Amino acid sequence: MSDTNLNTAVPTAAPGTSEASAGTLAASGANQTPAPAVSTGPQRDFPPSAEKVLIIGLDGATFDILKPMMDSGRMPNLTRLVNEGSSGILYSTQPPITPAAWTTFMTGKGPGRHGIVDFERYDVATGKLSFNSTYEIRERTIWEILSEKGFQVGSIHVPMTYPPRKVNGFMVSGFETPSVAAEFTWPPDLKQEILRRWPTYSYRADWKRRVLGRDKTLRRNLRHIERSFHQGAELATFCGDRCGWDVLMVLFKLVDNLQHKTWKYLDPKTSSRYPHAAALAANCFVELDKALGTLFDYARRHSASVLMMS
Repeated sequence: MSDTNLNTAVPTAAPGTSEASAGTLAASGANQTPAPAVSTGPQRDFPPSAEKVLIIGLDGATFDILKPMMDSGRMPNLTRLVNEGSSGILYSTQPPITPAAWTTFMTGKGPGRHGIVDFERYDVATGKLSFNSTYEIRERTIWEILSEKGFQVGSIHVPMTYPPRKVNGFMVSGFETPSVAAEFTWPPDLKQEILRRWPTYSYRADWKRRVLGRDKTLRRNLRHIERSFHQGAELATFCGDRCGWDVLMVLFKLVDNLQHKTWKYLDPKTSSRYPHAAALAANCFVELDKALGTLFDYARRHSASVLMMS
């Protein structure tokens, strides 16, 4: 998907007055039975004082689409988060493209420092293009830094996390994973648990050409995207409960793919020309909002703050 980019960012920070942001790590730990950790990691040399944080990524999302969806009442969960918290527009990286932008988020460094500027890189030795991976990231990531400080971390479907690095917690790699036959999780045994629980587990786009099926094919493509949203939320809660977490991130990659494929149906400037297809595409955001509601409830139960970005 070399045409994917990250044009507009949509951060919605944790509500300062809502239940989702109440409590600290110490307070939430006192009120809950902690989930068993897969990797114990180093012990913290200071008392925990930060809240748990749930980070949600909507790849490529833009208020150009989200705001009309919220104004029409299709996304009540996202609307509540925006109204109770704070939100705004983020400038993306240069180049404004998925692998560069999310690696910048993970490292706090620009593409010139962390080394990821595109999906692929030119291999001087072979004279061919090769797909970038975690081997090409030159800087430590937030997952490694937090792990070294004794925090439990979780990362699900974040771009540029294959192959997964060893962390104090768990990692399920992103869309650049070659196939489910690859080792796409840390710890390694988490992979088989995921495949047993979701036999049709999918982490990437599966868009069929409409010319072969017209409306039926469009419906099929959009259902795949809707299922991916719910699977992402279910995977986050499953892995979080299994492994425990202080900082957990889940990313919805197919928001970007959805917009690439159906922009004329979603854009308020053109959607009225395609009322039937526009309704089908808009329903994907309805299902996304339901998945977000699942995650917001999960954050509330764990006294976690919520940070959303694109």
